[in-house]
Formats: sequence, C-alpha cells, structure tokens
Amino acid sequence: MQECGKVFLTLLVIILLPSCGPQKRKSKKAALQKAAFLLSEIETQIDVDQSVVELEAKLTDIPTCIGSRMLTIRQISEQPPQMRLELECDQSLEEVDAFYAEQMLYNGWQQVITVKDDQEIMHVYKKPQKLCIIMMTQITSGQTHLAMTVSDISGDL
Repeated sequence: MQECGKVFLTLLVIILLPSCGPQKRKSKKAALQKAAFLLSEIETQIDVDQSVVELEAKLTDIPTCIGSRMLTIRQISEQPPQMRLELECDQSLEEVDAFYAEQMLYNGWQQVITVKDDQEIMHVYKKPQKLCIIMMTQITSGQTHLAMTVSDISGDL
C-alpha cells in the first residue's frame, strides 16, 4: 500500500511541477510527455508478488464488496487445494450479509447452510467440486471483517 502512495505522490509531482510558473506552451507539452514516459517507467518497475496474482485468479467466482480491502490471501493447503482470503469493508454486517446472499447465488454458488449471531454470520456455499465458507464479523456498526475459505472437494456434500 505504501508503494502505491509513493507512486501516486511521484506522479503528482511530475505532473504538477512543470505547470508551476510562467512557461511556454511547448515546454509544458514536453514536460507532460516526459511525465507520461516516467509514469510508464514507474508502472513497469512496480514489484507484484506473482503468487498473490495467481491466488487472486483462482477466486474470480467469489464476489467482493466495492471498497473492500484485502488483508491477507494465502494458500493453506495444496491437497486438496484450499485458499484463505481476509477482507475488511466499510459496511454493516447486515449489508455485507445481503450482498453475499445475493451475489454468491448470482455467481453460481448454492447455499448449504447459514448460521447467524448478533455479531457474526457464517455462510457455506458449494459448487460442483468446490466449497466456500464465509465468516462475517462485525467490527463496528459500519465495518465488517470477512474471512473466506475456498476449497476444492470431491464427492457430494
């Protein structure tokens, strides 16, 4: 996250600095072209953890709330393949619950069971050869923590 902040500040300085003070139109255009070139250089130098990208790619059928922040993502087992994803979002427990109840069905998941409490909700969903457990915990009235475990399965539930 700090890397994104550094990139953003660098970009902001590169773009705004040339426009400060009296300059001719040609020099502003040249400065903007140079800024665009430097931005493309910065983008190619951002270090992306390939294992995280691969894990995220395996979770394309799991919806996430808009504005949610990923806390962790990791593979917890190779046989059977299991992944764990933790998120936080700035919505109430009820809003997050309604979102997943609708969106998981929309993404082809079948609900197996739901267990509700005042501060926690657990949903279990399945697809052919796949199981997803979503634990939602209310942190504050407008903030919810989600822990999702996705596992490949064989046989029927």
